[in-house]
This record gives sequence, structure tokens and C-alpha cells, in this order.
Amino acid sequence: MKNLLKLLSSKWVFEKPKKRKILIYDSCSLNYSKYLFPKSRCELLNVRYENINMYVGILSLFSNYNLSLVDRYKKTFIDIVSPKIVYTAIDNNPAFFKLKAISNKPIYISDQNGMSKVADSYKQESFYGDLKKYTKENKKMPEADHIFLFGKNDRDRISKTIKGKIHLFGNTKNNHFVIKRKKVKKKITSIMFISSGLWPVALKHDQIIFKNLTKFCKKNNIKLTFYGRLDISGETYHRNNFEKGDWVYLPRVNTAKTYNNLNKQQMLVLSHSTLGFQALAKGIKCAFFYTCFPEKGCHLKFPKTGTFWTNSLTYYDFEKTLNKVISFSATHWKKIAKKYSKKILGYDPGNIKKKKIIKMASKL
Repeated sequence: MKNLLKLLSSKWVFEKPKKRKILIYDSCSLNYSKYLFPKSRCELLNVRYENINMYVGILSLFSNYNLSLVDRYKKTFIDIVSPKIVYTAIDNNPAFFKLKAISNKPIYISDQNGMSKVADSYKQESFYGDLKKYTKENKKMPEADHIFLFGKNDRDRISKTIKGKIHLFGNTKNNHFVIKRKKVKKKITSIMFISSGLWPVALKHDQIIFKNLTKFCKKNNIKLTFYGRLDISGETYHRNNFEKGDWVYLPRVNTAKTYNNLNKQQMLVLSHSTLGFQALAKGIKCAFFYTCFPEKGCHLKFPKTGTFWTNSLTYYDFEKTLNKVISFSATHWKKIAKKYSKKILGYDPGNIKKKKIIKMASKL
């Protein structure tokens, strides 16, 4: 009934899909695909009922009777477009990894966009549970030809659940906005705090961290910037709910401004955010204060307190961690960042490695 209501509320399209080398699976993938593919080479398969292509729908009624109606629609769409590559950046949708069993001609590429599969226990069990069920019922693993992941932590679990060649290339958006080499100042004169979100547990955690950071920056004459992760709340909300002080509020405006601003930072302080790990991958100094560093599901591989993180929220441990990170020379920090980025989230400047694989796949 729920799907029927979605179907009836969808926009109906009657134009035949165009033949293209690249088929983008899920409109939400467009926020990532635009950094890897020219728009002119792409066709889009909507899977959230934004619109229904009636040309495809009618054809799918009279073929592939062994498949469900949804899978018949997808197969017919793929066959008409006849792409070399089917790409998605919505890597937490199990349905994508079942497509190759429906239509095996294209090369399927999955591109990780965030850490939600690990950070959210419900999503985690839903995602992996669905794929394990598929394997049990079909006697084979769901698959993709190429799976772009952030780092080794993600590979350890994905490789046991999904068949495919895994590449550890970091985040596509972060890679696109390349950080320019600059002369590193020995003294830290500014620190940016990244908000984790506004749900109650995260908010309370952030309030404690930011209170400690405000005290530290005032004591050490360091400029403090607050980056609001969610722009819907605005500056007024954050000033009313966080420690008072002489700090600058930085709103979320757009992707380009987010990364261009990130690339200028000397140092970040946060609880947990993919943006923080992206900064680490680029060699920006970071200090994390999180109970499950670096993320739930992988935190047991790391001690509670490490080189640039701690699960303690006392000011004593906060100050100790920040002073330690600040004291690292640029050369030493570069080695530290490289070591941990390989495990958590890597860096592929300009997406050169990703584009090389895509180029080879599109020529097949």
C-alpha cells in the first residue's frame, strides 16, 4: 500500500531514456557523480519514486517474468540505456548490490559517501542483515565490480559481505577540493570546532567539548571558529545553546565553501564528523573527543586515549590532548595523519585514482 501511494504521487515521464555510457543509480548520487563524470555522458535512474518512466514501465510488464516488478523495471531501464558503467554514491542501499544478478553487462561501481553504516547501529544491522539474507537465499554474495571505500576499517567488514574489487580512495568530494601546499605556521593561532549534530546525546557532548575549547582558546589567545554542521538552526540557536565567548560562527552554505574553508584551517577540534576525518587525510591537525573513536563498530581496535583523541571530557585531559597535538612538528604530524588516514579515510587528490578506474571501465 505504501509503495502504491508513492507510485500514484510520482511524476510520470513518457520519454524513452537516452543511451549513455554512464547510468547514475539514485538521484542522491548526483552530489558525487558530478565530480567524476561529465553530465552529458550520464542518464539517471530514479529509485525513490520521484518519477516513473512509463515507456520503461510498459515494456517491463511484458518481459522478465521471473523477476519482481521493481526489478523488471530496473532491468528494462538498464537495457535501454545500455551503459558501460552503473554508478551509485548511495552505498548503504542493498538493492544496488543485487543489480548485477539482474543485468550483468555493465560495470557496477559503488562509491562510499559517509560513515552512517557503521555509526548508526540500526542502519548497520539493516544493511548487512539484508545482504546476508540475500547470500543465504541465493547461495551467492551480492556484488559490484568496483567498490570505492574510505579506508581499511570499512574494507574489513564489506569484504565479508559484498563481492567486488575494493579500493581505498577516501571521499570523492574531499578529493575534488584539493588542498594547496602552504607554508605551515609553527604556532597555532586559530582552531575551528565542528558540530556533530543537534540530537540530544551529540548536542550535550558537543556543549562540553566546546566549553573546554572556549576556555583553552581564551587562555592561549587563539582565535576560535564554530562551524555549524546543520545550517537549519542558524547562528542564534548555537549562540543560545553553547558557551558564550568571542568566537566566530561559520554557517554551512554550500559544498565548495565548506571544503575551501576546511583547506585553510590550522587545526580542528570535534567529537565525530566525516569532515574531521577528511581534514585528517589532508594533513590538517585534529583532536577528537569521542566515546567510540573513530566510529562505532571499529572503536574496539583503538585504545580509549591515543595520539590525537580521548574519550575523556574532563578539562585536564582535553588540555593535555590539545597541547600534545599542537606540539607535533609538521613532519611528525604528517606521518601520524598518513598512518591513521589509511585505516579511517584516505585521500586521492583530484580523484585521479578513481577516474583512472572509471576510464578503463568505460572503454570495455
